[in-house]
Amino acid sequence: MQLQPSEDQRLVRDSFAAFFRKELPSARIREAERAGGFDTALWQSLVALGAPLMRVPADKGGSDSGLLDAVFMAAEYGRYLAPAPLLEVLVAARLLAALNRDELLEQIARGDRRVGFMPLPVNAGDRVVVPNLCACDAIVALRDNQLVLLTIDSAPLAQNNLGRAAIAPWPVPADAELLAEGPDAINLFQGAAEEWKLLVASAAVGAAQRAMEIASEYANEREAFGRPIGSYQGIAHPLADSACDVDGAELLIWRAVSAIAEKDPEADSLISQVWWWVSEACPMAAHRSLRTLGGYGLTLEYDAQLYLRRIKTWVLLCGNPESALDDAGARLFLQQHVGLPPAGEVSIEFGLGEQAHAYEQETRTFFEKNLTSELKKKRHHSTSSHDPEFHKQLAAAGLIFGNWPVEQGGRGYDGYIAHAASRVFEEVNWSTFMAGTSGMVAGVIQLFGSDEAKRDILPRIRDGEIICSLGFSEPSCGSDVFAAKTSAVKDGDDWLINGQKMFTTGAHIADYVLLLTRTDPDAKKHAGITLFLVPLKAEGVEIHKVETLMSERTNITYYQDVRVSDAMRLGDVNAGVFVMIKALESEHSGAGYHMGQISLWLHAMQWANTKDANGQRPLDNADIRRGLARVRTRFNVSEILMFRSLWASEEGVEGTLYGPKSKLFASESYTTNSWELMKLAAPFSLFEGREGLGGIEQGHRRAYGTTIYGGTSEIHRSRIAESALGLPRTRG
Repeated sequence: MQLQPSEDQRLVRDSFAAFFRKELPSARIREAERAGGFDTALWQSLVALGAPLMRVPADKGGSDSGLLDAVFMAAEYGRYLAPAPLLEVLVAARLLAALNRDELLEQIARGDRRVGFMPLPVNAGDRVVVPNLCACDAIVALRDNQLVLLTIDSAPLAQNNLGRAAIAPWPVPADAELLAEGPDAINLFQGAAEEWKLLVASAAVGAAQRAMEIASEYANEREAFGRPIGSYQGIAHPLADSACDVDGAELLIWRAVSAIAEKDPEADSLISQVWWWVSEACPMAAHRSLRTLGGYGLTLEYDAQLYLRRIKTWVLLCGNPESALDDAGARLFLQQHVGLPPAGEVSIEFGLGEQAHAYEQETRTFFEKNLTSELKKKRHHSTSSHDPEFHKQLAAAGLIFGNWPVEQGGRGYDGYIAHAASRVFEEVNWSTFMAGTSGMVAGVIQLFGSDEAKRDILPRIRDGEIICSLGFSEPSCGSDVFAAKTSAVKDGDDWLINGQKMFTTGAHIADYVLLLTRTDPDAKKHAGITLFLVPLKAEGVEIHKVETLMSERTNITYYQDVRVSDAMRLGDVNAGVFVMIKALESEHSGAGYHMGQISLWLHAMQWANTKDANGQRPLDNADIRRGLARVRTRFNVSEILMFRSLWASEEGVEGTLYGPKSKLFASESYTTNSWELMKLAAPFSLFEGREGLGGIEQGHRRAYGTTIYGGTSEIHRSRIAESALGLPRTRG
């Protein structure tokens, strides 16, 4: 997996960023708007830079840049709201190069011609809106199923429009120069249209990112009631949501380009998903940014309104963006594929790697061979599926802790294998919960445990003989775990623990609990805590059952004078915050919270492909396909945000807040997707079961817990607002 631009791609991005930053102060953007949405001098500078031909092969005078390079350029184009038809001319130039129209390419390279592109098929006499029409002297279009060059003899004046762009309604002329016809011509046009969508989507992402920066800057400066307005959650939390949404949009664009290069069958559907998601995420980000500025956001002297107007203009140029869901569904479910552009060199890689894929298949084979009929009856996403002997079998096969170092009994594999194996657990509906929490505790012991704990407990966790649970939350403090009141008092060589913990899931079957305690009641709440590994069968421990909406048992646990050896202390006394940070890293990665959507999608597809008495499938209904495409898009955004979090952890990329962004989006999209599916299949989705519709109903209830466990969505919104957006602290 590789989720950062190559050095060459960073150079492309940074070069265009520097160019646009120098050329386009906001005053010049306003001047261009008043002049009809086109800056002639800017265009001359872009021509001198060679930008219009960056996707043209070198032997035809271009830079032979890859699609991802163009995507990075387009993001900077959007960030600075460049008033020029660069994206359209770039796409048209690549298409003309494929048709060997060298004379036109030479004219574009000299700046004598500006040949734009119409991304939708048209017919003669149609009244259409062509992107940047008024800044071009010709248009490449698919007219009446022929690829043609439409000359604009007298450029129409731009009509006042939302984005003050260089557009006007235009009747498609009857006269045209034929460029090509037949299936190959249609295929070329389709590839160009898909490329244009990716570039404009990237421009919208760049603009949305800048809009949020404007909002964050203002929210730090503007005060209300004696505080910066960014410290109010009503301001900060919506911006945090948009930070996740826009990050997801950017990554989804990268994923689509990567899919083209890999010849992934979902590649063309991914482009339609990109177009729809960008139309949702980027206008909302600009909307929230403008509202952050309050009344000032409405004034023309502030830049927020520039971004709102331009983004909304871009995403409406192809008509109602909801139609992209129809395209996504037809491409994904009906195999109605379209031509795609050449990707060129793509350094971004979303795959988990050969090692992880082999491990995934090994896990799948193990379940096929060892999941008996009796075990199948126990299958459930909760701890109720835990079977001690089967857990030991999994451990003995190296299918739980394969990423442990070889010297500690693992395989020394990379961190991606855990995700690969977890996908199989979801496929068969076997819970990873106890393996996950035990692995988390083992990781803490490896870093902070005593020699005795490492010697006596780690090997037994590895062998599946011991499982562990987590004891963080208390009845009076949920996500604010550092406000814990459960006390640990030194008594000779031991500690005496008193208190209670809420949501100690798995405690009724676990051997140990990783317990957060207060060891200095007079210290600040973050400074006076210590963590212990407490045996749950110790005298003084009581475990009480708590049933939940998700059909999952959790527990409230009580501790009365529970004696614990100092050897079970993890980390230094009163330094538990450092231990907690490591313990929560994996929980906040979002990986476990995305997993439920895998089984949710499998159940959805099982239902969608089931024929009724008349031989009809739900998938044969256009409304169902549209809804499933919406679900699939959110699923893909959730997955790639989670991939980024895994990659950052594996590669040691710090300070990114990728984990909280992934966790927030994964859990919130899970609830949204499960409800979407419940509505699509209503009223038969109301009934409980294990497969198909029953699995959807179960997933809908299961989703709610993911927005609370591991820190509520509100906690993660605050963290993202503070650390990723640079807003003031929103918590006490």
